[in-house]
Amino acid sequence: MMYRSMQTLCLLALVPLVSNCGSAEQQDIGERFATGPLKELNIPLTAAPEGASIAITAPADGAVVSSPVAVKFAAENVKIRLPGTFYPGSGHYHLLIDTDAPSATAVIPADAQHLDLIRKETEIQLELSPGSHTLQLLLGDGNHVPHDPPVLSEKITITVQ
Repeated sequence: MMYRSMQTLCLLALVPLVSNCGSAEQQDIGERFATGPLKELNIPLTAAPEGASIAITAPADGAVVSSPVAVKFAAENVKIRLPGTFYPGSGHYHLLIDTDAPSATAVIPADAQHLDLIRKETEIQLELSPGSHTLQLLLGDGNHVPHDPPVLSEKITITVQ
């Protein structure tokens, strides 16, 4: 009986905390974090790992492929880790599709043109419409921010039949 009373008391203590989770102020901070410049948010840039490089190893630049496209990645002198982890010399992949690299001083968007590869993938199957497409990798730190300086792969162009 005492155990059940303590459970109820603990749950009641959490109600005010949970009810504030969707407050307008917190949503505004979330929106600013997703789009705002880092200087306003006091988020420091992470130094790029010494000698780090990332590459798209398949398909080759200029390849003619069919959808879904198997896209493979490789990294040198950098440890690929899960987003939200902060270890020196590490980061995670963002695949840029038909777009240029975003600002080096803002959070990398997460949308159809900026795929956040959150599971340490080294290969994905990508559904692309017929036509010409560009692909490029960008290394993000634990906060989904490019390193300083940004670590980018070469941009490749492929044609989907």
